[in-house]
Amino acid sequence: MILIKILVITICLTLGVIYLQSSLTKLRSIYAFKNIVQSYELLNNEYIEKAVALILPVLEIYIALSLILFKNLLLVSVMGGLLQIIFIVIMIIKYGKKLPYGCGCFGIQVPSKIDLKHIYLNICFFILFLCIGIYNVNVK
Repeated sequence: MILIKILVITICLTLGVIYLQSSLTKLRSIYAFKNIVQSYELLNNEYIEKAVALILPVLEIYIALSLILFKNLLLVSVMGGLLQIIFIVIMIIKYGKKLPYGCGCFGIQVPSKIDLKHIYLNICFFILFLCIGIYNVNVK
């Protein structure tokens, strides 16, 4: 049981650091991140795109800090898991398409084509959030 707890702590810290780095990069370049959101051409409403560009990094910071501080882990695992499902669906929809500002997965990037690694990475993150959630349901 102690090994499982150590594994979950490692997962929380790893995901937390990844999410924190990603969200801070997006907030530092909020205009560029808005361009990334718009480049997906899924929302087609400038006000909604701006809202997503502002809200998503803040949500990611909440998830990151909660993971790092081990607070609200069940809630955060659900939030993170749902976010990853959304990202997976978007990656599947945009599979094979070249995005002029990158995918925005880890902040601002150079142009990139959405491929299987984008989908696999988001699936892996989903599985990690699922592990945190399952652990917290069984521990409580």
